[in-house]
Amino acid sequence: MKALHKLTLLLLFTTGLFSCNGYLEKTPRASLTPDKVLNDSAGIQSVLASAYRRMHQFEYYGRDMMLLGDVLADNARIAVNTGRYVTHINNQIFSHFNLWSNAPYAAINDANFVLEGASDPKVIMSDNLRKRLRAEALFLRALCHHDLLRVYSYEPANAGNFNLGVVIRNKPTRGASDAEGAVRATVAECYDFVIADLQEAISLFSSIPNVGFPIRANLGAAQALLARVYLYKGDFARAADLADEALNTVDNQPSPKPSLTTPTNHRNAFATTNHPESIFELDIAAADWSTVDGLNNSLASWTRNPNNTYGGPSVAGAFYAIAASNSLDAAFPTGDIRRSGSQSVWTLADGLIECGKWRGEKGSFLENVPVIRYSEMILIQAEGRARSGNEPAALAALNRLRNARGLSNVTLTGAALIDEIMLQRRLELAFEGHRFFDLKRLGLPIAKDPAQGPALSPSDPRVLSFIPATEITLNPKLVQNPGY
Repeated sequence: MKALHKLTLLLLFTTGLFSCNGYLEKTPRASLTPDKVLNDSAGIQSVLASAYRRMHQFEYYGRDMMLLGDVLADNARIAVNTGRYVTHINNQIFSHFNLWSNAPYAAINDANFVLEGASDPKVIMSDNLRKRLRAEALFLRALCHHDLLRVYSYEPANAGNFNLGVVIRNKPTRGASDAEGAVRATVAECYDFVIADLQEAISLFSSIPNVGFPIRANLGAAQALLARVYLYKGDFARAADLADEALNTVDNQPSPKPSLTTPTNHRNAFATTNHPESIFELDIAAADWSTVDGLNNSLASWTRNPNNTYGGPSVAGAFYAIAASNSLDAAFPTGDIRRSGSQSVWTLADGLIECGKWRGEKGSFLENVPVIRYSEMILIQAEGRARSGNEPAALAALNRLRNARGLSNVTLTGAALIDEIMLQRRLELAFEGHRFFDLKRLGLPIAKDPAQGPALSPSDPRVLSFIPATEITLNPKLVQNPGY
């Protein structure tokens, strides 16, 4: 794989390291060589910092992972036609996520170097640091593998006709020869691998204190990610159990800790770094995005109307490529504070519904990105309990979220309860990248706004992304996804 073949060169330019107090420094670490990476604890920590920074790339959590899940389904529409996402909104062939040659495998490789270095008894470090390095690397490796699975593979319940997952990378790749001949594992093998990584991370995190919460992986984040993975696997009771554990962990940890936003602070929460609901959040600095396109490709630039303001930093010059679809806007019930009143994060401006979640609160379109939020865990509690036969617990979780969004309790059962939970997932997590994957994991048609044409059948090849042809050329043993 191209991205992996370049690792040795990339390591020479690793940017940033963890300081002794455990927080990400913004000062580049110069002249880092692979030997130093493997033979001193500061170098290993620098590679871990590199793994985190790869998550910031615009093709990953810096933009696409948060928006394409809405664009490819029914939550988004083109606001200003900049030529961006125009083919994605109509699900044209080859218009999809593009992760295979980009950040996830590079971050996985960094994580594998960290795991190798932290396991070397010749490298001097404290026991707690050794555990922390392993736990954080395992978390990041699991997150990246699962994101690749979400994009390139079916979930276990839908893998009957095509059961290939992704290439599992559990050792460092130092050059082309290490990457040659890799094959895609089955979906079941991939899920087993991700779950095992998270279970080990949870065990390690359980014996050490939090450091740098929420911008570094932590116990609650590992439990929360495992809850998400079990939800995708279709193991709904375990998903709810892990969501319970994650919320119990963060509710009882020392400050700083997340909490569910309320009808009085919901809107302002999205102008806050760190986000009050963040269980895991990416901390992004201007230096991390010092590319040719720079901050113009950020979430704030792509979703904010430059003529409108939420009282935060100016977004003059924003691209404003994406707004809410008509069907998303119509789905908000009367009295929902997410859409109306002083706490709304969706605003009618110039005839379009603008998303105010991505504020660029650090200035120049820059902001932190919440990857796992408190409310997602409440929704996993609700869905997991409802789909595993515990409707009273599901209803309690659902109403907790509804109340926090200004809505009254409901008393629903059966399919009506499930439908309301899925509606709340759509509304709560809109423009955070979940909608397409929620429909896909349940084997449902990929809904589209009426203006965008009919829904995609769950068997349509465009539900899965494609492996780039260059990767197939480099490694003929890779099997392309159906229809490409």
